[in-house]
Amino acid sequence: MPSINPVLIIPAYNPDEGLIQLLNKHRELFPEQQCIIVNDGSNADSLNVFKQLEANGYIVLHHEQNQGKGAALKTAMNYYLAVFSDKSPGVITADADGQHSVQDIIRLSQCFYAEPSKLYLGIRQMAKATIPLRSRFGNVLTKFLFNLITRSKVKDTQTGLRGIPNQLIRRLVMTSTKRYEFEFEMFFIAKKLRLSIEQLPIETIYIDNNKGSHFNPFLDSLRIYFIFLRFCSVAIFSFLLDFSLFSLIYFVSQQAAWAVFGARLISAPVNFILNKNLSFKSKKNLLVSAFQYSVLVVIMSVSSFYVMNLIHYTGLSIYLSKIIAEFLIFMANFLIQYLVIFTKRTNFISLSA
Repeated sequence: MPSINPVLIIPAYNPDEGLIQLLNKHRELFPEQQCIIVNDGSNADSLNVFKQLEANGYIVLHHEQNQGKGAALKTAMNYYLAVFSDKSPGVITADADGQHSVQDIIRLSQCFYAEPSKLYLGIRQMAKATIPLRSRFGNVLTKFLFNLITRSKVKDTQTGLRGIPNQLIRRLVMTSTKRYEFEFEMFFIAKKLRLSIEQLPIETIYIDNNKGSHFNPFLDSLRIYFIFLRFCSVAIFSFLLDFSLFSLIYFVSQQAAWAVFGARLISAPVNFILNKNLSFKSKKNLLVSAFQYSVLVVIMSVSSFYVMNLIHYTGLSIYLSKIIAEFLIFMANFLIQYLVIFTKRTNFISLSA
């Protein structure tokens, strides 16, 4: 059992007196928990808040310029690894705008301390509260896409209340993400490390319609979706390989059938290996997966050939027809691999009451 509780990390950008009140209450109820606060380049009006926190004995780290929530978290995590990681199981992250109650911070900290091998999430009860538009924007879509790709059941991908074990922290500080997408990339790294996720329902709090949030619905959503593109890089690479081979073979032979099946004969084994080991991380028997995948390749290749020809008959070029045909069958291809071929995974999600 670790000798001290997980360390609380709070990144802050232009906080008000509410942060002081939150930490005063936290110290009153849970004085044994160490806290690290990061000033992420706040303006002069907020400096008194940090000075008062330092006077009260809190560890306060400073960024000269605003770098983003992810960068602030990594600054605190690096400090934590250097000072606390030999005696603490990990960190608890919480927001500075009062969205997380002290009681929920303490409860999640205690659950994490009891079993610190998982990633813990404080899950807001979305159906039970009036959610401001800026907080609702993108959350449904990102949750759907993440759960689809990873076959998970994460109920709130944008929660800032988390319990993060040391194993995951050491990987997170090496990432390049700096803003809100950092918290999203955390899920994919946890999946690669085969960490289970424990979800604890928490109170949903929005103060003044969440005006204290610095989340930019457009820019930060784009950064989050870029993480999806990186995770889907296997599919993108496989398509580019297949299309390049198709174009080369068709240019030489002028035979669509030869081009479709010849390209697939080379690209399919590459796609299988990458999907099994990177995208899906399947533990299913290799021969069973290979046989099922081979059947899928034959079906999809024939489907691609006929759909491509059907589109080509409308007058589009053979190359554009190939692209459209591949796009149309992509989702069917992915879902079959997702639901049938690479189904055996380690447990990733659990939900606590």
